Parts: sequence; C-alpha cells; structure tokens
Amino acid sequence: MKGNESKKRNGKVKSKHIGRKVGNLVAVMLGASIIAVVSLCVIMFYRLTLSIMEDVCVSGTKVLAYELANYNGSDDRTALLDILKEQMGCEFTIFHGNERAYTTIQQNGQRVIGTKLSDDISKVVLEQGQSYVGQAFILGEKHLGSYVPTKDAESIKIIQGKLKHNKKRFPIPGAFLQHVFGDLIPLIC
Repeated sequence: MKGNESKKRNGKVKSKHIGRKVGNLVAVMLGASIIAVVSLCVIMFYRLTLSIMEDVCVSGTKVLAYELANYNGSDDRTALLDILKEQMGCEFTIFHGNERAYTTIQQNGQRVIGTKLSDDISKVVLEQGQSYVGQAFILGEKHLGSYVPTKDAESIKIIQGKLKHNKKRFPIPGAFLQHVFGDLIPLIC
C-alpha cells in the first residue's frame, strides 16, 4: 500500500510540475505576443502619421504653387507666405536657385533668408528637376519637407512646404504607448 501511495504522490507532484511549466510557458507566450502586437501597432501608427504629414507638406506646396501662379501683388511674397502659414500650419519658403529668398522661418525674430539649400536636395530638385519629399535639417532642427522645382520668366525657383518635427506635432510613439500602458492595460487587469 505504501508503494501505491508513494507512486500516486509522485504522479501528482510530476503533474503539478508539468502544469506549472505549461502555465509559465503560456504566460511567456502571451506576454511576448502582447509586446509584438503593441510594437506592430506603434510601427503602423508611426508610418500612417508620417504618411499623413507628407501629404500635408505636399498639399501645402501645391497650394503655394497655385497661389504663386495667380499672384498679382508686390514682388515681396512674404505676406502671401505668412497667410498660408497661418491657414495651413506649415512653414513655407521660396528659393531662387538654391538660395532662400522668401520664408516664414525666423531666427531671433528675423526671417532666415540667404541661406543655401543642402547639396543633396539641390541635386534632386535643381539638377534633376524632380520633386523631393523627406527629412531636412533647417537651422539644426528636423523638418519634413516637400520641395518642388518651378520656373518663371526670371529663373528656376524651388518652393517648399514643411512641418517641424516636435513632440506637439509628432508625438509618436510616446502618446500611443502612454495610451496603451496608461489606459488600456489597467482596464484589462
């Protein structure tokens, strides 16, 4: 009898150990899948927001091109750029060649004119005659910009619309993670 009881106890102990191992494995797999899904959501959210921001930049540049084509005001186009900035929330610049001629960008209260376009963007837009949408550093700050070559009777110009990357306009992935971990997980638990 003692032998049978000992076998039963050993069998129960073995099943408890196997049960714990399976339970731990399931918990680890569940945790890993949650992390993978949240990471995937953050990446998708980031890409979607970046795509939307690119569309805003391109739209801003198209609006500027349209307004310039129909512009009948003075040669100083800063007032037009300021109105568009107020309406669209984008920074705007008109380049003559690769030199910034008119802009809404300011540093120390002064408009930043006379600065040069980066060599990489200049090659794409001026030399190849293609539009460029992508990252640009302006005065050391990261922007998402849309550069489009245009021609008039005087010369080749580039018009640009851009959005500054900052935490207020570009809160990814921080806001998403804060929402997931701050709001959703406590509801689940």
